[in-house]
Amino acid sequence: KHAKASEIEVVNSWQGDTFKFRYRDDGKGFDPQTVKSGGLGLKNIESRTTLVGGHLDWISAPGRGLEVNISLNNAK
Repeated sequence: KHAKASEIEVVNSWQGDTFKFRYRDDGKGFDPQTVKSGGLGLKNIESRTTLVGGHLDWISAPGRGLEVNISLNNAK
């Protein structure tokens, strides 16, 4: 909704005992420095991922969309 993306990609997979989730969009993106002082959506996802022992990485830049990668070990 906020990204105004026309295409998204969502991929879920297992690599051994690790569950991987990847989300990518071609939306408007954002400046990561700005999000660190706000951006409750990503902060909420990050805190929930950490709560279950996972790891989250994300990449974005204005005009370049968003990519979110989450890894959950021993999630089976």
